[in-house]
Amino acid sequence: MLTRLTIAATSALLLVLASAAAADDATVAVTSHPEGAKIYVNGYFKARTPATVVIGSATEVEQPYTFT
Repeated sequence: MLTRLTIAATSALLLVLASAAAADDATVAVTSHPEGAKIYVNGYFKARTPATVVIGSATEVEQPYTFT
């Protein structure tokens, strides 16, 4: 279950980052079954699913974002 969440979030994030390279912020919608999974971005707790997470521009971070 966590693997599916990780794969879905990573795929969505890659699409957002690819299309938002010049944008100020990006949003990623994260869902899970069952609901209530914790969403961490680069080690920082952001929310519980379902949620839309706002992340800074891809140009602000030298490494890829990590969702766990």
